[in-house]
Amino acid sequence: MEGLLDKLNIEDLGAKLSKFSGLLGMGQADPQQLQGLIPESKTKPKSTYDKFKNAETLGLEGADAFIRTNANLAPGGSSAYGPVQMTGTLVQDMKDKKVIPEELMDYTDRFLNQSKKFLEYGNEPNKPGYDPKYEYGGSGDLTSEKDMEDYKRLADVIIKYHEDKSGGDELKLINSWRFGMNSDKSVDKEDKDYLKRYKY
Repeated sequence: MEGLLDKLNIEDLGAKLSKFSGLLGMGQADPQQLQGLIPESKTKPKSTYDKFKNAETLGLEGADAFIRTNANLAPGGSSAYGPVQMTGTLVQDMKDKKVIPEELMDYTDRFLNQSKKFLEYGNEPNKPGYDPKYEYGGSGDLTSEKDMEDYKRLADVIIKYHEDKSGGDELKLINSWRFGMNSDKSVDKEDKDYLKRYKY
């Protein structure tokens, strides 16, 4: 508890609560006066990227979220990687459909090369060229600050494509990301926990 309390400015918190209560009691709690009393993270609507991040890697933040999936029993292997767990298959499909802008093409190609290494070396510790960073739960190659920024930019582009194809149907959007655009599976039947994390 001591470590947690060290991070909290108790006096400042108490002052804010007192001011907040006073404003409410006087009926004067307008938005201008309340600004800064409520953390932005609690009031700002989550982006679709953040919702998928919750669903895919809830609890992992920063560089810790940039890992390969731990689902090492998937048929044929899985290359899912990063905060929203994009796969090489998905990114290649978006590249083939010319969804990805030119300025992200270098990162896209490096992402696809990493995906190939994931599939080649996952569960293969005795294979020549093996490196733990390509193993399930490994960090891969794309760990620089710029790479992490480009990951989000690429993910936003691909998510936008899925949103457009879903025509405003949120459940269809979630299903297409979770199972693939051509799947007939639905999270409300197949993976209710995923749906709960997305809406968290």
